[in-house]
Amino acid sequence: MSLQEQMAALQKELEQRNKEISMLVEQMGSSPDAAAATTEVLKDAQARARELEKQIGALANQAKVGAGAAAAGALGAVAAAGATAAAAAGAAAAAAAPAVTAGPPALGVGVTAWVRKAGGMPLRRRSAPGLGSEVLDALPPGTALTLLEGPSPADNYTWWRVRVSADGREGWVAGEELVTQAE
Repeated sequence: MSLQEQMAALQKELEQRNKEISMLVEQMGSSPDAAAATTEVLKDAQARARELEKQIGALANQAKVGAGAAAAGALGAVAAAGATAAAAAGAAAAAAAPAVTAGPPALGVGVTAWVRKAGGMPLRRRSAPGLGSEVLDALPPGTALTLLEGPSPADNYTWWRVRVSADGREGWVAGEELVTQAE
């Protein structure tokens, strides 16, 4: 199975897990008895969702590194075969390009992100993308989030639907204030 097929399968499983978590959160709010019975199932579902997010992030990094290695291998094969001057010039230009390194994953569905600590301002969690939507609450710097949907551009911001890792609350936040490594 290719990396893309593996990522697609994990994304599909993550979407199913996210739907399950949403249903469990709704059940917990319906009655105190349901809340007690649902808590352990919710914790298990959230743990599996976090595991899936890590797997997706690892595959995304592997794909980035693999793409760089494939390009380098192709350039080496061209040079070894005695490339023409034009191909050699292209190889030299590619060799001068910065090397692909595995860094933090980019923002994307399934990725864990954190509210940026720089500036120390809380990030507003909203009911929908856009500045005109209802503000649900504010997330303090350092809050861990799972990206569920997006990006969705609105009002000169890039919006992401997120789930707060600690308690399962969901909503939309401006992606400009998110980082993919805890600060």
